[in-house]
Amino acid sequence: MTLRQDGVRVGLVAVGRKICYSDNQISMSKKLTATQAARNFSEVLARVHLRGETFVLTRHGRVVAQLAPVEPPKIVRLADLAAVLADLPHLGPDEAAKLERDLESGRRRLKPPRDPWAS
Repeated sequence: MTLRQDGVRVGLVAVGRKICYSDNQISMSKKLTATQAARNFSEVLARVHLRGETFVLTRHGRVVAQLAPVEPPKIVRLADLAAVLADLPHLGPDEAAKLERDLESGRRRLKPPRDPWAS
């Protein structure tokens, strides 16, 4: 990122397979044209949802919308992982036995892996 003479940060943003020029006037936002957003909507939406990124959408050079997460991404620290796992629902004895039977059934149906080095 560099600064223009008017103090606006400028740089490049990767969208899909294209690198797009961006002059980010809103902090931590990536600027996309409406066309770029439409062509790469699935990827843009995934980045908003999974990474918490914000995009400013423009049409004819004017800002028309902002695509942002509804809530900030939930971050779980490694130190809190044990507590998160402990809060997950646990299987009862009958459910655990059924899961074990299902897993064994699936394993029996699998073909043994082919050795790629065997001739």
